[in-house]
Amino acid sequence: MNSPEQASVARVRVFISYSHDSREHCDRVLAFAQQLRRDGIEAELDQFHQDELLHWPRWCEEQLRPENSKYVLCVCTAEYRRRVENKVPADVGKGVFWEATLIYDYLYDEKGNRRCVPVLMGGAHEDAIPRILSGWNRYELTTFRLTDGDPGYEGLSRLLTGRPKVKPEPVGEPITLLEKEVLPPLEIPERKTDFMGLIEEIHRKVAHIEQISIETKADTSEIKVGLTELVGWLKSGQAIPVDWADRQKKLAERVGISEQALVTIAARLGVENVPTAQLGPALIDRIDRLRLAQQQAEALPADNPIRPLVEAATKSGAYDRAETLLSVAREQVRAVGLIEENQLDRAMAALDDATRHLGAISEDSPVSDRLALGYIYKTYAQIFSAKGDQARADDYLDKAEAIFKSIAHGPEGTTAVQYADAIHGIGNIRHARNEYRQAIDDYKIATTILPTYAYAWYDMFLCYAELAKGGEVDLPAMRLTLAKTKETGKGVPGLDASIIAELERILASFERENGQGHGPIRESKDCENDTLEEGLASE
Repeated sequence: MNSPEQASVARVRVFISYSHDSREHCDRVLAFAQQLRRDGIEAELDQFHQDELLHWPRWCEEQLRPENSKYVLCVCTAEYRRRVENKVPADVGKGVFWEATLIYDYLYDEKGNRRCVPVLMGGAHEDAIPRILSGWNRYELTTFRLTDGDPGYEGLSRLLTGRPKVKPEPVGEPITLLEKEVLPPLEIPERKTDFMGLIEEIHRKVAHIEQISIETKADTSEIKVGLTELVGWLKSGQAIPVDWADRQKKLAERVGISEQALVTIAARLGVENVPTAQLGPALIDRIDRLRLAQQQAEALPADNPIRPLVEAATKSGAYDRAETLLSVAREQVRAVGLIEENQLDRAMAALDDATRHLGAISEDSPVSDRLALGYIYKTYAQIFSAKGDQARADDYLDKAEAIFKSIAHGPEGTTAVQYADAIHGIGNIRHARNEYRQAIDDYKIATTILPTYAYAWYDMFLCYAELAKGGEVDLPAMRLTLAKTKETGKGVPGLDASIIAELERILASFERENGQGHGPIRESKDCENDTLEEGLASE
């Protein structure tokens, strides 16, 4: 039953615009509309008229008229935005596009927005809001109930009913103030920028060096001289000597970043047109951003494929690239978690956000960005596979494989690590296609390039385990790859004792089945020689 306060408020009529992303999403929107009606707001929704014979374009136009609906609630999802902005095939999303056209016309005629309200629900990200509505108030809803403390639903209800939570006090009469004698301003002689002040600001930033010096008896004089030299070069516009990084290794270690990163930051300040007076604060800001990126990279899951790319960017001093790749990695992590929860549409939206963060990618883009896009495509494939759309899953696997191959066979200048990452990525694609033998070959190449590539050894063991499940048991190869995983994975995130114990359990289970009819034991070419290294090289 409505309260007396609700009864005193004129009933408000609203129209709900949304896209039919999934059955779950449609049910959520219906629950939202029904709750609004229970709370005294006359919500109109297409689902209320499914069993009627209607001309839907005309019905939409009528609902969107200002005289029929005071507000239009736009339930925003990534798919809704694509349909509003006409980024879907011509035969998809006609209803939403028609509604969006009418909304565009309204905003154009009114030169503003007093009716269209962006609404987010089900964990939708604010990037799902169409650009034309992105600057207006949005409401994030959870329970659709005032009694459950849903601040988004409460805020929306107050907007629709015109009952603000905070009302301003009436404006009173101006108070009388006594006049006070104003002294003439002091004359301050003009002076030039105090560069020593900037140097001292940097010194304060690394004041913890003094404490480290007490504990380790390190000589900090070289560090302070290095800071002074650096700012001196920056303010004068001189080139930074090539050997400066070697002489300032202690400085970089104390600041907490690599000397290569410190030189990169200093060099970039010289081409970013930073005003001379701001060089000191700018250097501090860049160092802080880089160290924050380092910390956030460490917080990413150890098995996230984009994490090594972030770490490489921070090591080189490319703080802006590190920040971009961090955003991409977070969305990719979120997508993987949503896939595990079977929330596939939300996972798709997270990957769309990751792609937007990454921006347009071409053959001329940095290798780290292209690798990241390859891993994003691989995750798209997981989503479509979970949806039962194997054709699109295969399409995205093909796209990911094409990117990894273009890097592996790219021009000179690709580093050994990047090359190994690309080959490992190709192996992941073949692994996902259940092409275990081919994946093993790729992992062998990756570990030949980087013998300490623990994740490649780990994936190689998993492929041998999959072959063993099918009856092709290769115990020597499994023992070899497990030994190399343990050897190279010491201290590597994601390969802790519990993971190693699980691999040992898998191996032990096949060893127990040896000779009990599980299948023929294959004489491993990988282990024809006694040593691990010769074993891998022999095939």
